[in-house]
Amino acid sequence: MSDSLNIKVSENFWLKEFLWSNLLNGYVDVNDVQFWLIKKMANLVLQTIRNEFGEMIITSGVRNKELIDIMTNNDDYSPSLTTDHAFLDPDVYQYGVGAVDFYLSNQPDLMEVQQWVMERALRKRLPIGQSIIYWNSKKEAFTFIHISLLRSVVFSKEFAYDNLKDYGKFLVGIDRGNGGYKQIYLKNGKLVAIPERMMK
Repeated sequence: MSDSLNIKVSENFWLKEFLWSNLLNGYVDVNDVQFWLIKKMANLVLQTIRNEFGEMIITSGVRNKELIDIMTNNDDYSPSLTTDHAFLDPDVYQYGVGAVDFYLSNQPDLMEVQQWVMERALRKRLPIGQSIIYWNSKKEAFTFIHISLLRSVVFSKEFAYDNLKDYGKFLVGIDRGNGGYKQIYLKNGKLVAIPERMMK
C-alpha cells in the first residue's frame, strides 16, 4: 500500500491525497474501479480548477463504511447516506461516483472559486455533478468546497436520468450540513440567493 500511495494521478495530484483520513488516522483502501474514478476526478475536474487558482488542499476524498460510521457518530459531521465520496463502494452508496472536499491555499475567497465552477459547469466545460460551498457560522466564513464528478461520466445519461434522483447542483451548506442547505444560482453573471451575511 505504501508504494502505491505515491502514484501520480494527474499533473499535480497524488493518489494519497484522495485516501488520507484524519478521523481514521490512516489511508482508505481502494479497488481498481475506484482508482479509475480518482484519476477521472483528478484530471477532468480538480486539475482544471488547480490550473486556474493554484494549490488545492483535499480535506476529504474516498470514504469507506468504517469512516462513514465514525462520522455518523460524531456531532461535528453530517454525512449523507447517498454520498459521492463512496466512489462506487456498494457498502457506502453504489451510485456515488466520486467527490472531494477541498480549499485553496492561496485563495481566501472561496465564493470566487464557487462562481467560477458554476459558470463552467453550466457551459458544460467542467463535468461536475454537484458543487457545495460550506459556511462556518463560528468563523463567519466559507471554509471548503465539496465537488463531485458528473454521474454520466460513469453511467449512461439514460441510466442517470431514469434511476438517480436529481439533487441541487449548486448549494451553500451551513456548518457541515448540520445547519441545512440553500440552493444558489447565477443570474446575469452574478450569484443570487446567497444569504446577505455570507457576502462580503
